[in-house]
Amino acid sequence: MKIGVGAIFVGSIESFCFGGKWSNWSNCEIADGSQCGAGVRKRSKFCGFGSNSEEEAVACEKGMHAWSEWSNCCSEADRQKNIRLRNRGSNCGVEVIEYDEQICTWIPFNPSRTRHPCDDFRNGRRESG
Repeated sequence: MKIGVGAIFVGSIESFCFGGKWSNWSNCEIADGSQCGAGVRKRSKFCGFGSNSEEEAVACEKGMHAWSEWSNCCSEADRQKNIRLRNRGSNCGVEVIEYDEQICTWIPFNPSRTRHPCDDFRNGRRESG
């Protein structure tokens, strides 16, 4: 079975069924039983008679906290962006911080926004929002 971004269907096209109800997604599981790292979540659908069923699998990250809120618009190398982050849970033993960003528009005439270096947000010196 291949695992990647998005859903992966397992089986031949002839075995796909219509109708039926999908099970709930499983917890994120790692093949070697580890508590942290890249894993897989699965769900299945029983299609009725015989052994016809479908299974979907999606990649997941076990041990990561939810994403923070997006930061205010910040500047970095003449680009404006919002940043958010998440980190691993304390049970993982290693501090890993993951960053995500999106482009934003800084409005210089809006007094409620001030331009801050993005590193201020990464280092916790400015509030997000």
